[in-house]
Amino acid sequence: GGQAGEGEVEALAKACTHCNERKWAAKQAGEDSVQVYLKNFLSARTAAGDPVRAAGVVVSLGASAFTVFVPSLDVSMQCGKKDMEPQPKWFDKRQEGGDSIVFRWD
Repeated sequence: GGQAGEGEVEALAKACTHCNERKWAAKQAGEDSVQVYLKNFLSARTAAGDPVRAAGVVVSLGASAFTVFVPSLDVSMQCGKKDMEPQPKWFDKRQEGGDSIVFRWD
């Protein structure tokens, strides 16, 4: 066999790009499906008076919000004062000894 012509190389590159886009879209759809199921499951448990409790790790701090990773659920979520029930009256992320976050309800 001879070498591939320029047109053949372009066609192959286009086919590879298309396949990669389809693969990414399928992966994203699967991940989105898992997130929808998890949200519905957690909402149903909460509505039934049996909320799921799980340990989380704060992975980043912002001015008025933070991101928590929950290993047992394999999920990350951004949380802020407005997301808390009941809402804290006081929020401060400037604690001595490094980054920390404090909420107060009193």
